[in-house]
Amino acid sequence: MAAPIQKLAQFNLAETDDGYLLEIGGDKGGMITVEATAEQLDAIIEALDALISADDDAVEDEGEIED
Repeated sequence: MAAPIQKLAQFNLAETDDGYLLEIGGDKGGMITVEATAEQLDAIIEALDALISADDDAVEDEGEIED
């Protein structure tokens, strides 16, 4: 059985000699630490940007008035 989904409570990013460390913590406790390369961080940033841009476009579309 999968663990219940927690809300993001903590996020830390640190640079290392080999890349980056991501620390992500949920509101019920516990922390996961993962190592990531610069390329992986770029992929995460691009995915977040695409998701946020899509949300922004949807909000703008809702605010437009059709003639």
